[in-house]
Amino acid sequence: MTVTLTRMPAAVEPVSTRRGARWRLPIGLGLFGFLASFAGSWIPSFWGDEAASVMSAERTLPSLFGMLKNVDAVHGFYYLFLHFWIQAFGPSELSVRLPSAIAVGFVVAGTFVLGRMLFTRNVGIAAARICAVLPRTSYMGADARSYAFSTAIAVWITVLFLMLLRNKFSSTVSRRLAWLGYAVAVTIGIYLFLYLGLLLFVHGVFLDTARSYRHHQKYWLGAAALAVTLAIPILAIGYSQRGQIAFLAHAPNVRELVQRIQTALRGRVAEIVFVDDSNDDTPTVIGQVAAEAEIPVRLIRRDQPVGGPSGAVLVGLAESTSDWCIVMDGDLQHPPEVIPVLLSSGIDQDPDIVVASRHVNGGSSEGLSGRLRHLVSASATVLVRAMFPTRLRNCTDPMTGFFAIRRCAVDLDSLRPRGFKILLGILAHNTITVIEEPFVFGHRHAGESNAVNKVKPQENDPAIW
Repeated sequence: MTVTLTRMPAAVEPVSTRRGARWRLPIGLGLFGFLASFAGSWIPSFWGDEAASVMSAERTLPSLFGMLKNVDAVHGFYYLFLHFWIQAFGPSELSVRLPSAIAVGFVVAGTFVLGRMLFTRNVGIAAARICAVLPRTSYMGADARSYAFSTAIAVWITVLFLMLLRNKFSSTVSRRLAWLGYAVAVTIGIYLFLYLGLLLFVHGVFLDTARSYRHHQKYWLGAAALAVTLAIPILAIGYSQRGQIAFLAHAPNVRELVQRIQTALRGRVAEIVFVDDSNDDTPTVIGQVAAEAEIPVRLIRRDQPVGGPSGAVLVGLAESTSDWCIVMDGDLQHPPEVIPVLLSSGIDQDPDIVVASRHVNGGSSEGLSGRLRHLVSASATVLVRAMFPTRLRNCTDPMTGFFAIRRCAVDLDSLRPRGFKILLGILAHNTITVIEEPFVFGHRHAGESNAVNKVKPQENDPAIW
């Protein structure tokens, strides 16, 4: 019997099949990330920033472009996309949040690819799964804002960056086109989220510290320069509109200030008056706090900040109807707990002004940051007291912005407010009696603002404004 052994050629898997199999896992993980964020995204209702997105996107294009000239230019790219999306699919919660959930799917898939490129396949799987269930990821995926989009772009820009460093593009033309795509992608990312430009710094540091990739530096520098150049318009507009988010610094101050004043003046009929010169959303914050406050909170908005902070104080005094007023800053360096002390001294000793002083026994300037500010403050106090020795002989702290004043003792029309030091102007131009109470100048909290507080009289109690 004869046996013949024949070697059969091994089956060769088509390249397209291998490539398809390679992308099945990231696609599956991306779908998992999408579903994790999409679940429950249809639940109403929109929160504040989402509502801003929808209202902006529902504008006509001329109206939208007109708005972006003044506010929210940094979100304009996303608003423009959402404008056309809403026209096609409607403005429901499900509709406007769906693109963010899809973007999260790309984030998760890209996280797997990065993990596989930098470490191993299993590391990529673990990283993608963790990314998909992170609370912050789910939040982005159910939020009608641009953050999921910019995150997806950042992840896939980094994937492209690594592919370029590892010579995944064989021809010179394809490499140059890929670097051009890198620059364009970074530019789009910056238009979606300004701070995505910092990714260039991260990539640059990585390139500089990885010696085997340094020969790519000239290509990266060219692409980075092109991206920054293309992004100059949005960077310039964003800088010019930076004041629109300044109100965020005031929000915690306003709420805490009102709460502490309420506690300090409990048992009295009180009103708090804010005089605001800002061009941001500080009035919105004050309105929100006023709706929750136990005592009335009133806002006076000045379109023209004549006289600066001193002018704002005079406006508040002029709007008052009670006799006594408390003037203080809104940055919590003037502790509201001192207000009852100033009031009691005014009632018991009957002066025209009760000054909260840092320079009497029990007072302190510890809230001033650094020796230079201490030196400047002390020098200014010595100088002005030397200039007005008679009028300021009973006042050790004429530069303070924290005091109680009997309104009828001052001729408001004779004052010419300028800058910050309204007390100095009042003392220098009026013959009035002054007493002082100590206070500890606190550390500055977020932002700064001015407040004029008033307490309406209750039987024999004078009012404080």
